[in-house]
Amino acid sequence: ARLAGQLAQLADMLLSGLDRDRDALLAACHLERQAAYIDVQQVLGAVVAVRAAREAGMAETAQKSLACAALGRDLALVPVQPQLDKWTGPLSDELHQHIRRHPEEGARLVRTAGVQDGMWLDMMLHHHERYDGSGYPHRQAGEELSEFARMAAIVDVYDAITSDRCYHKGMSAAAALRKIYEWSKFHFNPQY
Repeated sequence: ARLAGQLAQLADMLLSGLDRDRDALLAACHLERQAAYIDVQQVLGAVVAVRAAREAGMAETAQKSLACAALGRDLALVPVQPQLDKWTGPLSDELHQHIRRHPEEGARLVRTAGVQDGMWLDMMLHHHERYDGSGYPHRQAGEELSEFARMAAIVDVYDAITSDRCYHKGMSAAAALRKIYEWSKFHFNPQY
């Protein structure tokens, strides 16, 4: 229960920060290079997701669910993140399997912590699904994916490709948006 409460508290802080100055919070995420990759990625994803939700006119309760899910979507990767941060070359089978299982494991962790919010769980479970069915863990496609899952996929890719990793330099926000637009023909709902 403590985990769910902490994610909800962080989501409230993020929503409040976006109310005060949405551009400054987004810029701060892009400029932060001292914090751990996984920390910055989760916050950046939540900021982008909530900004998109606000632009789409989603209700405040949906925005909070989205923020909670975005902040916790890679929760199950925390134990192996130090290894991933240093890894170069092909992943070991063990790490590859851990990555493929993390959406289900993360959703299980927050469900065990008392989360019953369907939007929150759906986004955590399906943030690596792709509109063309090439994602994981369930290879869902098109309208099988909820609006939140489709949004989560875009948000997750955006913050992954704009972040520096040991195996690639992060793209600028503008370059990332161009790349996502190019990929929208296959991986993402072209409507977004």
